[in-house]
This record gives sequence, structure tokens and C-alpha cells, in this order.
Amino acid sequence: MEELTGRSNYIGDDPFRKLDDDTIIHILKFLDMARDLSHAACVSHSWRRYVCKGCLTRELSMKCFPEVGSFKQVTEEGFPVPCEQSVGITLEREYFIYGCLLHELQAPIFESSCIVEPLHASSTDDFPRESIAQTLFPSSRHPDGGTSSYWCSKGESDTDTPETLTYRLIDRLCVVHEVKIQPFLAYFQPDGPIYSAKSVRFRFGYAKTPRPHWSGLLESLGTSSENSFHADYIWTYESPKFPMAQVGG
Repeated sequence: MEELTGRSNYIGDDPFRKLDDDTIIHILKFLDMARDLSHAACVSHSWRRYVCKGCLTRELSMKCFPEVGSFKQVTEEGFPVPCEQSVGITLEREYFIYGCLLHELQAPIFESSCIVEPLHASSTDDFPRESIAQTLFPSSRHPDGGTSSYWCSKGESDTDTPETLTYRLIDRLCVVHEVKIQPFLAYFQPDGPIYSAKSVRFRFGYAKTPRPHWSGLLESLGTSSENSFHADYIWTYESPKFPMAQVGG
């Protein structure tokens, strides 16, 4: 009986109580999955306080995805940030927001497109046959097998002049794991030449004012200049230039 009682007391005791807060938070930093931090926060009120106080979901998000470090502020949709907020409430809210974000970022990748519609092309040679809308088909030929699917610009005398294609994503917040772009092999021309950019780069941002959905094709017909169109957007990320492999598909 004495042995059983001793074991019972040992199991019911929290060894973390013998450690200071900084040491406990340091130990919890070794958890490297969102679900593990979530489970730790559910053990007890004190464990949840350690996870929140250490900003562990935010730190893990930045460790796994350094781009998260550029966030200036986070908040829940529908909950405006008050002018004054207690430290406890702020840490609790950040724990929840970054935890949800990290869970989505670490979720298994499903093959699906974030693009919902085309918005603008810097130029189009033969509209609509060679419009930006043609780039949304995964193959260089339409399912009917008789027509080609590709975008073609009007071209510039200076080959260093950039051309741009702008798309709307499916939601205001999307997790983009990869961007696929395929040079066009003109199978209907002698020797099958490949038409491709020398290099590409990607920008992500948002419109300064809300824009109606399914407006892309109409904007492609517009006469607005490239500069005036992009002036309507705030670009929050721009990738380095990537050389394009001159291989058609």
C-alpha cells in the first residue's frame, strides 16, 4: 500500500513546478509541430500560460516559414484590435492565430490551384485566342485536341522589357507551396520552336480597393496602361528572378 501511494503521489506531481519559467519555455521549444504545441497547451492552465508567454506558435511559424517574420501585426477576422489590450489577452490571441496558421502551413499538400481568375496581361497579340485566360488550362491543347492553349504578348523591340500576367487568388489568404509555369512549344510550326521568357519572378499583394469577381476578361479588353493597373495594388512580396529552362511541354 505504501508503494502504491508513493507512485500515485509521484504521478500526480508536475515536475515542471521545480523549474523556472524560462527553462520550461526552453524545453517546450523542442516541440516542432502545431498539434504538439496545441496538445501541450491543453495539459493545464500553467502549461498553456508557458506556451502563450513564450510565443511558441509564433516562433515555430517563423522557424518553419521565415516569411512569417515580416508580419507586422496579426488579428482575428471580425475582431478589431483594440487600442489598449492586456498582455495576457494579446499573448492568448497571438497563440491562437499563429497556431491556426501553423496548422494550415504544416498540413499535407493537396494538388489544387489557388488561381480563381485572370486579371490583366501587359499585352496580348491575338485576343481572345492568345489571351491570359488560355494559361489556366493545364495542357498546351484544349480537351477537344484541335486548338492550342497559350498566351502570347505583342512583343517588344527591347528583349529586356518585362511582360506581366496578373491573377486573382481564390481567397484573401492563400498558402502557395509552388508556382508552375510551362514554356510553350509551338508544335504546329516547323521544327517546333519554344517560346519562353528568359527568366521569371513572382509578386504577391492585394488590391487597394475591393474589386468585383470575374472581372478579369473584361479588364483584358481595357485600355489602361500597365503602370496604372499595377498602381491599384500593394505588392507585399517579390521573388528573385529565376531562369527559365527552355523546355516545352
